[in-house]
Amino acid sequence: MDNQWDTFVLPILEAMRPASILEIGSEHGHQTKKLLAFAKAHGGVVHVIDPKPLYDVDAWQREHGDKLRFYREASLSALPRIEGLDLVLVDGDHNWYTVFNELALIEKHTAPDRALPLLLLHDVGWPYGRRDMYYDPEMIPAAYRKPYRRMGLEPGKSEPHAEAPINRELFNAVYENDLQNGVLTAAEDFVNGSKRDLNLLVVPGFFGLGLIVEGQRLRDGPELAAVVKELELAPRIRAHVEALETARLMEMSRLYLECERLELARRQVEQHAADLQQRLDRQAEQDQRQDAAIDEIEAASERERLAQRQITRLEEDLAVLKQALAKHQEMLRATSDAMVLLRRETARLNDEVFVKEQAHAAAQQAMRDIQRSRGFLTLRMVKALLGRDRMVEVLSAVAARSANGAGEHRAPFEKMVSRLLRLRQR
Repeated sequence: MDNQWDTFVLPILEAMRPASILEIGSEHGHQTKKLLAFAKAHGGVVHVIDPKPLYDVDAWQREHGDKLRFYREASLSALPRIEGLDLVLVDGDHNWYTVFNELALIEKHTAPDRALPLLLLHDVGWPYGRRDMYYDPEMIPAAYRKPYRRMGLEPGKSEPHAEAPINRELFNAVYENDLQNGVLTAAEDFVNGSKRDLNLLVVPGFFGLGLIVEGQRLRDGPELAAVVKELELAPRIRAHVEALETARLMEMSRLYLECERLELARRQVEQHAADLQQRLDRQAEQDQRQDAAIDEIEAASERERLAQRQITRLEEDLAVLKQALAKHQEMLRATSDAMVLLRRETARLNDEVFVKEQAHAAAQQAMRDIQRSRGFLTLRMVKALLGRDRMVEVLSAVAARSANGAGEHRAPFEKMVSRLLRLRQR
């Protein structure tokens, strides 16, 4: 109903200056804000019924205070507690049972001597003027609940189907244009069944706006009567507006399908973008791994260069060691040659020693032979000089002295012989 604010709702408000307004069905609160602004400017109160509003009611309540009275419940349970209404905007559950009973409760709680509130009903045109829609089918008694499907609607098609684009998420009645089916049917049945002097006016466009007003209110309010009079369209104009609405619905259906196509394309693009992002992420991870590998290769190359430098230094050290080893080996060969010569010289010296030892042994033997020979000669000389008896005496003395002289008998013995020779000469 927000689309009809400037053309219908606001002119009616300005003509009526209602003190008590009721809005059934607030949803996002676009129209509710405008109603509250009007009530604040003209000293009125706005009652709002919505079991599932799509805004922060508590915040709104703090902002608007007693200008806003909110009922977070079904309309049929809240209406009995609301009285003294001047204007009611009906845009809640779009089915015959709910709308008919909302209107009946409003009438029931309006004093007999008071005019019925002016009633504005949205969706009296296609698709819900002659077809029920249920937000929650279980809230509707089975006797009044039409067969329904959770499928969309399409202009020119009588039954809901899966490919239809309009209100595909809602529970839509399978059939239309039968008894007790739709918002407009409920309004007509209410007006026809009421004992009050009620007038029903239907304005086509934007799903249709219905207006129920009591004759007494029009008689008491000439300004309101003038606005209502302006809403009565000539037959040709009505037919033209209805044709425009049909064209609008067809275009809306096409746009819905196009939006769905674009939404599908958007999702595909998003999916493709997500896939590309994943690929980019994987590529980035791969690049990171490659960068890490390159860093590792560069580090390994650096380590290799360091190792190569160490190898070069080691090779240089090894070359020096090889040179030193060559010198040592040369020295070792020289030492070996010297050892060979030394061994040969040692062997030669050993041979000489052996020869000399043999010669020494031979000399010693010869000495012993000479000593024996000299001793025999000495004895013969003593015997000749001293005679036999005297020789025995002397030899006994010499033997005794030799025993006491630790083998030092040669020199004394020779000395003795020399004395004997000197004695003979005398």
